[in-house]
Amino acid sequence: MGFVAVKQAPDPSQFEKHEPTSNSQTSMSATLELSKLDYRLDGKTAKQLVRHMEKTLGVSRNSQDPSVASSSRTLKRPSRTLFLTRQELKVGKPIARGGFGVVHHVESSKLHPAQQYVVKTVYPCKSSRNVLQAISQLYKEEHFLSQLKHKHIIRLEGCSHDGFHSIYHEKQMDAFFLVLPYLPETLTQRIAKWKKQKQDSSKRSPLRLTLKRKSEFELYREMYAERLQVAIDIASAMEYLHENRIVFRDLKPDNIGFDQTGCIKLYDFGLAVQLAPDSDLDDMCDHLVGRAGTHRYMAAEVWCGQRYNVKADVFSFTLLLWQILTLEKPFGTLCEGTVYGDRPKIPKEWPTDLKRIIKRGWSTDLSERPHMKEMVYALEDVKRRMNL
Repeated sequence: MGFVAVKQAPDPSQFEKHEPTSNSQTSMSATLELSKLDYRLDGKTAKQLVRHMEKTLGVSRNSQDPSVASSSRTLKRPSRTLFLTRQELKVGKPIARGGFGVVHHVESSKLHPAQQYVVKTVYPCKSSRNVLQAISQLYKEEHFLSQLKHKHIIRLEGCSHDGFHSIYHEKQMDAFFLVLPYLPETLTQRIAKWKKQKQDSSKRSPLRLTLKRKSEFELYREMYAERLQVAIDIASAMEYLHENRIVFRDLKPDNIGFDQTGCIKLYDFGLAVQLAPDSDLDDMCDHLVGRAGTHRYMAAEVWCGQRYNVKADVFSFTLLLWQILTLEKPFGTLCEGTVYGDRPKIPKEWPTDLKRIIKRGWSTDLSERPHMKEMVYALEDVKRRMNL
């Protein structure tokens, strides 16, 4: 599975420039007033909002009117994606809300009736800075999902007919949206489910009576086989991203889900960034600096504000792998542990090869830290050797 239209990818620093700076925020606040928590906008506000996004994202309309020249978008969309208007959607109850976005159940006569879908859009708020960040992240996510094709990455089923310019056409903030498959369970929820299953199993077969004869891996063979396969599937998706010069930057259980068939899916590309097509994956990226992601899973070099590369994702994946296998959150309440060199405790009964790849995966020495391709191979080898 290859990356679609790699040559159409934007300049690698394009999405790093979109975050509103203090100066642009001041300028925007002076002209844009979001007076109430409402999706509806007057024509002037909608035009100002779109114009500002054009400037920060480098999307030109070649016209004084945002409604003109709608075909001049920089993003090349594949034919398999449906283009919809807000009026063609029947939006249901909200099911999730992030920092800047909101997700609702959705129906449409243009969508497959046997499938369930959600719509992701901007959450209405008074803060113009938050609105701009939300639109920027949604634009970025549309860019990546419209080009990615992998079994374990969520598929873009539909989107607004003219991207964020639809905000001007329809005078509504939620006219810019993405339609995605409904994922009934997140990895966070699955981990909680596994933990309960393990507790129930322990009551039936107390560990203190069996661990003298069997390791925990042998005792819970089926459970570990399922969890290790989930980790391998996630690693496979991350390997695909890195091969196509994409750094995900926010790998965590809440950004991973299971579809209605039980297939794992990686989603939420709002913080992802595209590197240059010919870039060396071991090179540090000058435009990748500062903190980005979720503190608990953040690589040490990212925490410290240093330059980093795709191996920051490997660090995050290693913490996630440890969590999948132990069913515990890394660092407990101390999310800053990586800064001080702390690492979660690796159970001594784990296979030697597994312990070795985990130690390498969260090493502060980037030359020691493996790439995702090696991580996939190592985990598949552990699974094979353990006959899981």
